[in-house]
Amino acid sequence: MSIDVTANSLIACIPKIEQLSLRFSDFNPFKVLGLSDAEIRHSNTISWLLNPNENHGLGSSFFKTFIRTIISSSENESVENYSNGLRELILGDFSDLQIDREKSHIDILCISHSNKIVVIIENKVYSGEYSNQLNSYLSTVKSQYQDHICIPIFLSIEGLAPSHSEYLAASYKHIWESINHVTKLLKDRIPKQIVDFLQFYQQIISEKTMIDPTLQEIARKIYRENKPAIDFIHSIGISIDLSDPGNRIVEKDDNLVAIWPGPGWYTFADKGFVIPKKIQNDWGKGNPVQYWFSPYYEKLKICLEVGPFDSGKDRLDFLLQLEKNGIRLRPSSKTETGTYTRLYTQTIYIKDWQDFSEIEEKMKSLLDNKDLRKLVEIVKTVIKNHTTFWT
Repeated sequence: MSIDVTANSLIACIPKIEQLSLRFSDFNPFKVLGLSDAEIRHSNTISWLLNPNENHGLGSSFFKTFIRTIISSSENESVENYSNGLRELILGDFSDLQIDREKSHIDILCISHSNKIVVIIENKVYSGEYSNQLNSYLSTVKSQYQDHICIPIFLSIEGLAPSHSEYLAASYKHIWESINHVTKLLKDRIPKQIVDFLQFYQQIISEKTMIDPTLQEIARKIYRENKPAIDFIHSIGISIDLSDPGNRIVEKDDNLVAIWPGPGWYTFADKGFVIPKKIQNDWGKGNPVQYWFSPYYEKLKICLEVGPFDSGKDRLDFLLQLEKNGIRLRPSSKTETGTYTRLYTQTIYIKDWQDFSEIEEKMKSLLDNKDLRKLVEIVKTVIKNHTTFWT
């Protein structure tokens, strides 16, 4: 699709875009302190809001409103019915509510013994789920609080669907709406400095979720009046090139070798994945396992994957050896007809896709993950002992 744009049309839209940019550059202490993208700081703020014994003047109103909003939202219509929990949330006295951070590695754990309710909140700002963590948290809590109603929540900026069927999906929009509700309800009881703090926090959430109607209308007006120029700017801005930072990562690590250093899909391998008796398929340059980096919405994704083999029987035997050595596989992967099997996937937020230094740093961070390192050592051992690759 061609975009009809001139230099003059680009220049003409700059003042209006600057006007919108000013809205995002308003003073906000969360931004000044560099806390707006920090997952731990968001969890601390949410924990403070949930705690009825803190100095915000909200009592248990935020907790009850927030959980009730999530349970009754349309995103969770198909999830197991939590109507019993809803009744307690509406009628219960939660002055005994206990809020724990990182207990049993759970981001936020809310316990009310008087109401027999325990709430798990796993908070993900820009990171993704780790392997089996949701099931592990739920099993731990259910075993410790067997006579309590357990409400597990997977909280993310966008309200992503959790991998575990019993978890409720929640977004930061639910936080914004709950703050809005309780501050209007209790406006005469909340100290002014607390109101100011909550408004600053709502501003951060608004920018991340684009729920501020004023900002939406300004953006729509600018786009309507400058569509060709903005489409052109967008087409340039979203172009992503992983080849340069990917090559730097490989060049600095003697254990890595590039496979296909493409701009949007960068594949490479550990030298321990390289075999002398090559597989006929070009995937992985004839090697059985490779890594790859690719963009995933606003995130960078890394994947460790087993590719196709010449023999389905040999491939299945290789996968079963991985499983025998501790790598968990889905039942659907353990067939002779499989072609691609992902052993590990993780993502990390990228602030600026045009900043190669940031991309390289985030690539290194993904590669250095201790769970991935353990996995790679297992894979290399199984490859070394798999006779099909060497005879």
